[in-house]
Amino acid sequence: MRALEPAAVQPRRLSLSAAKRLDLLLDEGSLLQLDTPIRGIIGGLGSLDGRPVAIFTEDPEERAPAPSPLRAEKVCRIFDLAIDHRAPLISMYGPPAEDSRGDGGLAGCPQIAVRAARLSGVVPQLAVLFGVCRGAAASAASLADFVICVDGEETDAAEPSDKVPFAMNAARRGYCDLGVDNAAAALLFLRELFSYLPCDALEPSPLGNSDDDPERRVDWIEDLVPVEGFQAYDMTRLVRGVADDGQFVEVMCEYARNMVIGFARFGNRAAGIIANQPSHLAGVIDFDAACKAARFMRFCDAFNIPLITFVDVPGFLPGVQQELSGMIRHGAKLGYACCEATSPKISLVVRKAYGGAFAVMCSKHMGGDINLAYPSAEIAVMGPEAAVGLLYREEIRKAGDQADQVRATLVAKYRATFSHPYAAAELGHLDAVIPPRETRMALTRALRQLESKKPRTPRRKHGNVPL
Repeated sequence: MRALEPAAVQPRRLSLSAAKRLDLLLDEGSLLQLDTPIRGIIGGLGSLDGRPVAIFTEDPEERAPAPSPLRAEKVCRIFDLAIDHRAPLISMYGPPAEDSRGDGGLAGCPQIAVRAARLSGVVPQLAVLFGVCRGAAASAASLADFVICVDGEETDAAEPSDKVPFAMNAARRGYCDLGVDNAAAALLFLRELFSYLPCDALEPSPLGNSDDDPERRVDWIEDLVPVEGFQAYDMTRLVRGVADDGQFVEVMCEYARNMVIGFARFGNRAAGIIANQPSHLAGVIDFDAACKAARFMRFCDAFNIPLITFVDVPGFLPGVQQELSGMIRHGAKLGYACCEATSPKISLVVRKAYGGAFAVMCSKHMGGDINLAYPSAEIAVMGPEAAVGLLYREEIRKAGDQADQVRATLVAKYRATFSHPYAAAELGHLDAVIPPRETRMALTRALRQLESKKPRTPRRKHGNVPL
């Protein structure tokens, strides 16, 4: 395996040959090529960090490629290898060759799509787009579980005069999980992401090799999380602080930034992370955040990767635009994904958890296996201020000049009586209330306890997610 250094590839230089891409990514000498006479596509079976992969790449230097039907047929055979060998599929597209892919591409793209759909949930699928890709390449890549885009040229944004890098534009619109400016950075991220994923749905994720103490206490968490619910902080700092060696691989970080998703390890066990982000839109769930979290949750469940949710959510985002955009329908996607998921689910309420937004973040009543909270957490149908305004409106109105004082007293009483986590624990909504400094210890132990989970599900073809 060749060492990968971002400086080894000039930014925006996309002439990295297909052979060089494969040489940089795969274990040295591991590639067994398929159909070598068919030019324009290079691929076959190889290994990455000692684990098998089916892989192919378009060759940007091939100026006389085989006709589109032959290239599509070769790609289909590599998909078939992934199915037969239950090997993760890595596909690399672009930049496009000089031909337009018009000869036979109409049949080739659906054939690839059929295989990608059949492979979904069987093995992980990862795609890299080198520069702007259109047509069949863009369609095929969009079916992958994770997509990485590499800048190659500028693309029009909303205004014709406004130019933004292709990869960043794609990342902000949710078309890809990461946008980078050079090929080496893309391959580095792909390798790091791959290290958290199992080879197929029947195998566990690979264990890490960290010597970070699973019982390590993190004393500074109490200083990180403000008591006041309206103050912002960065949830990713908390995730990194409790994960093995501070490592957290975040995906889709430029899209729906009020929701955080990615992978981390606790005691060398991999877990998918879903977290509200108070530093953006106060961590509220809008329709983009709901869809982002739902798809990631379904991916983790398909490969039995445990889920850990870090909850600090004031609710679903209200507003006319959200309603016109189908907030209820999009929110139902997250609720469905949470109820459907049978992989181990652990939830930690960090600060506030109100209403239906709390429910869809792997709450106990939506199938959470182990549900935890900090002592300062608030769990309720709505926030104390909103609840008091609704329940005691007349009493506050009659207070006249003392209205603010009466409101503050009622809010404090409501918070002390109904919102604290011990009340939620007494109702069976929580399993334990833990000190923040023991977060890493609690999550590591929970993952270890849930390793033996054997879910029971009714026999069926598949459910009908509210798309």
